[in-house]
Amino acid sequence: MNESQSHIRWFNEIGIGDVASVGGKNASLGGMYQKLTAEGVRVPNGFAITAEAYSLTPDTVLRTIQHVLEVERWLEEQGNSDVSC
Repeated sequence: MNESQSHIRWFNEIGIGDVASVGGKNASLGGMYQKLTAEGVRVPNGFAITAEAYSLTPDTVLRTIQHVLEVERWLEEQGNSDVSC
């Protein structure tokens, strides 16, 4: 995992137990994503930037976001619009 990936947590990886690392709203979204997809509801995956990332320089945070957008764009080019990483 490279530096930018360590500051990204996908909704399919987080839940209510991750409030300290991604905040309450993102932890809740992760929990809802997991529950709804498990019940067959198609929900696009999303991501959270970790609390640790906010202590980094703006350039590092920008690189993290750019990395996520590049991955998302690549997946769409492959015909996978559901960003379930």
